[in-house]
Amino acid sequence: MVQGSTWNHGSVANTAFAPSERWGTTDDSVLFQILLSSNGYVGISPDYLGYGDSYEYFKSFLVKKAYQTSFVPLWLKAQQIIATETSCQSELANDVVVTGYSEGGFAAVAISDAMHCMGVNVIKMLVGGAPYQIASEQFLSMHDDIKNQKY
Repeated sequence: MVQGSTWNHGSVANTAFAPSERWGTTDDSVLFQILLSSNGYVGISPDYLGYGDSYEYFKSFLVKKAYQTSFVPLWLKAQQIIATETSCQSELANDVVVTGYSEGGFAAVAISDAMHCMGVNVIKMLVGGAPYQIASEQFLSMHDDIKNQKY
């Protein structure tokens, strides 16, 4: 069995910095995923809605379900690929390490919740610099900024 991990990227203005666009570079998020993978984890770095192939859509900034639906299909596909490539001799463990910073920290919390609901054991969640209390003052502040056209 191999364990899964995810690195969730921080906020980026340019969609060219989405994980699918940065693979093969020395971008810090790519290097972080390589570090996790070199320790035996299957690394998954999702593009969120509005990044990568979905760049034509609005970014789903701080929409919990959007982060969950960007990751869960990748997790399920990783299970299928591992089973297929190993002739069912190995499988993706029912454990995951979830990491992220900034927007990715919020995404990590959302993804951890989804994985827990699916019965996956979240063995570690390493997050930082994220807006966690959006139901209170931060949400009101963001609403005022939008209302006053402060982007």
